[in-house]
Amino acid sequence: MDMPLARLASVERMLKRRVTVEEAIEMVAPFDHPPKPKKRKGGGVPAKRPAWLPGDGPSARAIRELAAEMQPGDELWHYDSEPEDWRNLCGEMGFAVVRAGRVVSFDMLLMN
Repeated sequence: MDMPLARLASVERMLKRRVTVEEAIEMVAPFDHPPKPKKRKGGGVPAKRPAWLPGDGPSARAIRELAAEMQPGDELWHYDSEPEDWRNLCGEMGFAVVRAGRVVSFDMLLMN
């Protein structure tokens, strides 16, 4: 299903700056935390934490999926709503694919 044009236009108004895929992954690194080890039955020693590398989390995967949709000439942009929106619990941030100056797809990674 295609994204409504009004929604794409609202993301366009929030565009902040062009980024590379690597920069985007670095920006979301604080949100991608390794999973906590599961507790064992009977209160024994917790299971060992699985190996976790920066860029392995769900936000980094979402950015890679968005970048995979890009065509030659497309740009990846960070978008973020205004501070007042965050204070009023209607903020959002994410990344958008811009083609010929227009947002064609986006992935919202954080909202309140």
